[in-house]
Amino acid sequence: MQKNMLNIRKGSAKTLKFCRKMHVIKKILKHTKGQYLFVNKTQKDIKEFLFIVNPWKKFIFSV
Repeated sequence: MQKNMLNIRKGSAKTLKFCRKMHVIKKILKHTKGQYLFVNKTQKDIKEFLFIVNPWKKFIFSV
Protein backbone atom coordinates (compact mmCIF):
# COMPACT_ATOMS: atom_id res chain seq x y z
CA MET A 1 0.00 0.00 0.00
CA GLN A 2 1.35 3.38 -1.02
CA LYS A 3 1.42 5.93 1.76
CA ASN A 4 2.22 9.60 1.37
CA MET A 5 2.93 11.62 4.46
CA LEU A 6 1.86 15.23 4.42
CA ASN A 7 3.14 17.58 7.04
CA ILE A 8 0.89 20.60 7.40
CA ARG A 9 2.38 23.54 9.22
CA LYS A 10 -0.76 25.64 9.49
CA GLY A 11 -3.74 23.33 9.47
CA SER A 12 -7.15 24.61 10.49
CA ALA A 13 -10.42 23.02 11.49
CA LYS A 14 -11.92 24.34 8.25
CA THR A 15 -9.21 22.62 6.21
CA LEU A 16 -9.70 19.41 8.13
CA LYS A 17 -13.46 19.56 7.62
CA PHE A 18 -12.91 20.06 3.89
CA CYS A 19 -10.54 17.10 3.78
CA ARG A 20 -13.06 14.83 5.42
CA LYS A 21 -15.79 16.06 3.11
CA MET A 22 -13.66 15.33 0.05
CA HIS A 23 -12.77 11.86 1.38
CA VAL A 24 -9.11 12.56 0.79
CA ILE A 25 -7.83 11.78 4.23
CA LYS A 26 -8.24 8.15 5.19
CA LYS A 27 -6.62 8.43 8.56
CA ILE A 28 -5.51 11.25 10.80
CA LEU A 29 -2.45 10.66 12.92
CA LYS A 30 -3.52 11.59 16.43
CA HIS A 31 -0.09 11.48 18.03
CA THR A 32 1.51 14.01 15.67
CA LYS A 33 0.35 17.57 15.29
CA GLY A 34 -0.72 18.54 11.81
CA GLN A 35 0.36 15.36 10.06
CA TYR A 36 -2.13 13.81 7.70
CA LEU A 37 -1.81 10.38 6.16
CA PHE A 38 -2.91 9.94 2.58
CA VAL A 39 -3.56 6.35 1.57
CA ASN A 40 -3.45 5.34 -2.09
CA LYS A 41 -2.92 8.90 -3.27
CA THR A 42 -0.21 9.91 -5.71
CA GLN A 43 1.84 13.07 -5.36
CA LYS A 44 -0.09 14.59 -8.26
CA ASP A 45 -3.38 14.00 -6.45
CA ILE A 46 -1.99 15.55 -3.29
CA LYS A 47 -0.64 18.59 -5.13
CA GLU A 48 -4.00 19.18 -6.80
CA PHE A 49 -5.70 18.77 -3.44
CA LEU A 50 -3.28 21.23 -1.83
CA PHE A 51 -3.97 23.84 -4.48
CA ILE A 52 -7.69 23.56 -3.79
CA VAL A 53 -7.36 23.67 -0.01
CA ASN A 54 -4.59 26.21 0.25
CA PRO A 55 -3.43 28.18 -2.79
CA TRP A 56 -1.03 30.17 -0.58
CA LYS A 57 1.29 27.18 -0.26
CA LYS A 58 1.39 26.91 3.52
CA PHE A 59 1.98 23.18 3.18
CA ILE A 60 5.24 21.35 3.75
CA PHE A 61 5.85 18.01 2.05
CA SER A 62 7.51 15.07 3.70
CA VAL A 63 7.01 11.96 1.59
